[in-house]
Amino acid sequence: MRATIKFVIYTLVGSLLMLAAAIATGVLATPEGGSISFALSDLQRNIVSSGSQDWIFLFFAAAFLVKMPAFPLHGWMPDAYRAMPIEVLTVFSGVLSKVGAYGFLRITMPLFPDAVARYQTLLLLIALASILYGSAMASPRRTRD
Repeated sequence: MRATIKFVIYTLVGSLLMLAAAIATGVLATPEGGSISFALSDLQRNIVSSGSQDWIFLFFAAAFLVKMPAFPLHGWMPDAYRAMPIEVLTVFSGVLSKVGAYGFLRITMPLFPDAVARYQTLLLLIALASILYGSAMASPRRTRD
C-alpha cells in the first residue's frame, strides 16, 4: 500500500507539472490573433520567449526526471519495483524510464533550446549523481564476518 501511494503521488505531481508546462507552451507560443496549437511542428516554429522557456523547461524536466527515474526524484522506484508483480515490473522497467528520456529528446530539446543550453550543466550533474547513486545502491553489501 505504501509503495502504491508513493508511486501515485510522485507520478501525479510529475504529470501535473507536465500538463501545466504543455498548456503554457501552447498558449505562450500562439502568435497574436492565432489559434492555440499543440502540434510539435507549430510549437517549433513559434518558440516561446527566453524567460518563459526557463520555467517551462524546469517543469518538463522535473516531470521527465520523475518518469526516468533520476536521482533525487527516484524515491518511488525502489518500493514500487519491490511491490510489483513481475509482469508489471517488466513493462515499467522497459517502458516508463525510456519515456522520460524520450521526452527530453523529443520535447524539451527542440522546443526550449535556450533553456537546454542554460541548464545543461545541471542536467549533467543530475545524470552523474544518478549514475553514482545507482552504482552505489547496486553494489553488493559487505558483511562483517
